[in-house]
Amino acid sequence: MSKRKSEVSSPPKVKRKAPDAGNKNEQLSDMLSKLSDFEKNVSNNVFKAKAYKKAAHSLAGLDYTISSGSEATKLPGIGKKIGEKIDEFIATGKLKKIEKIDKDETSTAISLLTRVNGIGPVAARAMVEKGVTSLEDLKKIKDTLSHAQQIGLKYFQ
Repeated sequence: MSKRKSEVSSPPKVKRKAPDAGNKNEQLSDMLSKLSDFEKNVSNNVFKAKAYKKAAHSLAGLDYTISSGSEATKLPGIGKKIGEKIDEFIATGKLKKIEKIDKDETSTAISLLTRVNGIGPVAARAMVEKGVTSLEDLKKIKDTLSHAQQIGLKYFQ
């Protein structure tokens, strides 16, 4: 006897665990998450964004501290280039690429606006092109926002 389409069970969806407060590689995970957000929201490169996010989750799930990029490359989702970024961060405590991102006002504004629920990368870029670069600017044009964006702005924390 065959099951109807509605009766066929699909495999359960597995949610990735968010990095928790006990993360021994929290700074590295945060750095990679920031790169992921930049690639997704500003550069519109979903492949790099997913790679950085996957690497951040690999590091967050460890119960020991990573001491080098080459050690990290043995983990799933971490390749040579991400390993080099980890080495740079471990050696200097910062990453040149993130410093460059932080200095770029457009990138910073898009990243901020996309954190408001209902505002995606395309809408954020359009807003920045119109001069909206902060939450205060967003509040000034509140009447032009969609209902979902207005609620996102209202409850933004």
